[in-house]
Amino acid sequence: YTGKVIDYHDKIPSCDINESRRIILRLDDVKAWQYYDITTRMTSLILSKDMTVTLGVIPKDIEKDTKLFLPWINDIKNNPNVEIALHGYLHEEAEFKDLNREEARYRLEKGKELLYDYIGVVPVTFVAPENEYSDDTIDALSDEGFRVIGAGKIGTIHQYYEIGENLSYVGYTTQTYDFPLSKFIPAEQVLAECNSSLDNSGLCVIEIHPQDYLTADRTQIDEERYAEFVKLLNGLENLNASFKNFKDVADCKV
Repeated sequence: YTGKVIDYHDKIPSCDINESRRIILRLDDVKAWQYYDITTRMTSLILSKDMTVTLGVIPKDIEKDTKLFLPWINDIKNNPNVEIALHGYLHEEAEFKDLNREEARYRLEKGKELLYDYIGVVPVTFVAPENEYSDDTIDALSDEGFRVIGAGKIGTIHQYYEIGENLSYVGYTTQTYDFPLSKFIPAEQVLAECNSSLDNSGLCVIEIHPQDYLTADRTQIDEERYAEFVKLLNGLENLNASFKNFKDVADCKV
């Protein structure tokens, strides 16, 4: 990569204690070769509404998709409402669930290298594949300078203090698809759960996957489901909240 590098460490703001209601859109499985049409369509709609989005990029094979993925991601990264996060390395099943510190650090390093070499970004947010990670992964994330881990359902922010990490855990509040149950979640339910979390903790994190809005064989966009995505975004605009990315809450102590 020969252009200007975006280092998200330089883009972490001071935490605004006056912002009592924050929404984070977490779009996972942004990757080479797959889901290009739906990923770009969803991202474009989010940004057209001046909302923010954290794109969880899977590094595997991004260097090979030179016709579609790389031109798009290298353009979209310049939008100030976009944050590029590292979403695993190979994104294998339970990839970080049982790793020791050395193994986790190796995969984090390799993933960071691909994001740096082909997209020109230095991430501060790690989105755990399948929301699973070992305790040693936390140490490895600190070793590698990450500031946020996005993972399982918790609905608030908490910090890892016990061994000196400067790392915030930001779990998701709700999601648009329940993979264990193979169940699509309609916009109305997502909005209700989001609003309840905003009332209770001031934070709503929505976990979204591009494939949530594809047909069962994942070959084309399911327009009926996509209409639910449009309904979701329209509803979020009415929840009296500000839109943020993970880096924006890295220094928020709760």
